Amino acid sequence: MRLLYPKQIAHCGHATVATFSYLKQIGVLHNDSSSKETIDGKRKIEIIGDLAFMEQLAPKYMDVSHKESVILKSLGLEKIDLMPNTPIQLVNTGNSFILVPVKNYKILKYIIPDFELINEISEAFDLIGYYVFSTDIKYDATSKMFGPRYGILEESGTGMAAGPLACYLFDILKVKKKKLTSTR
Repeated sequence: MRLLYPKQIAHCGHATVATFSYLKQIGVLHNDSSSKETIDGKRKIEIIGDLAFMEQLAPKYMDVSHKESVILKSLGLEKIDLMPNTPIQLVNTGNSFILVPVKNYKILKYIIPDFELINEISEAFDLIGYYVFSTDIKYDATSKMFGPRYGILEESGTGMAAGPLACYLFDILKVKKKKLTSTR
């Protein structure tokens, strides 16, 4: 497989909020508002108590239905494995991911990714990777991220993809909650 890494991901949300939270807790950060520079621009950081929150860009959606069959093939899936009436969608909130909604956790669990094909599609759309998810268990979403273009074959918890997923859940699936939960 021809991987194009090492590529640098623009920012790491988990490390950012952990760092700013820690800086506030040890008294180095004196304001409740701050920012950080990233490859893809400045991000506002807000501190509430000991918790830090990082701004993401407003979502941009892109129809990828013309590539649905090759996206499904790259995951070893068929159309019947998808959530009914729910599109595969490219979502960008600073980084681009293709979100793939599958019917249930069992389908998600047994995905057999073709990393070379995922890598090709990721290169064509300038993606970090895919975020495949289901909504059939006690959480709002259960997910897997595949990002071979960046040397990440599989990742369970990634804030960079969780942001676009939260937008997708809110805008596309109409999950109207103030707080969403996701797990692997």
